[in-house]
Amino acid sequence: MKRNYLLLISLFLLTIISCSAPSPSPNNNPFANSPVEVVPWEQLIETLPEDQEVSGWSAMEPKGETTDVSQALPTSDQQISLKFTKVENEYWNADEYVRVTIIDTSFLLIYTQAWNIKVDRESSSGYTRSTEINGQPAFEEWNSASEQGTITMFVGERMLVEVSGMMGVNIDTVRQFAEAVDVDEILLLI
Repeated sequence: MKRNYLLLISLFLLTIISCSAPSPSPNNNPFANSPVEVVPWEQLIETLPEDQEVSGWSAMEPKGETTDVSQALPTSDQQISLKFTKVENEYWNADEYVRVTIIDTSFLLIYTQAWNIKVDRESSSGYTRSTEINGQPAFEEWNSASEQGTITMFVGERMLVEVSGMMGVNIDTVRQFAEAVDVDEILLLI
């Protein structure tokens, strides 16, 4: 959970630095297309998989939060604001562990651009490839040395969904959890 939060804050700070040119304009502002309100975590949390949706797995108590970070631009009276909602849950089956995280990016351009990239990389330690889950663009990663897999999908050009399997979970199980995320409900919320 901290890793995703720190990643978002880092991207936010890098964006502030890159946007603090002498005369910022809406054309070079990656936040320019994010005037929408984020989905409340209380609604988004309902889209996480239920434990009965993936047989044999037990869900823990889901967590949710909404965060608003803002910064005044030093060379103007403009203010950049980053607001996002994040929900997540953990699932256990004996010693195996899966975490599902959903983040509402509120249409931030900085996130939407990355999904135009297609990746197909294989190595002695695993692979990363572009794929599609429930009709949404996704990246699938597998690390054979650590036996860890992650599927990250981008729902409705707005929601980041990350499913991570650890402690011996195979990529097929990670895919099962990714497919159990209620994409149709997420699309209705946005």
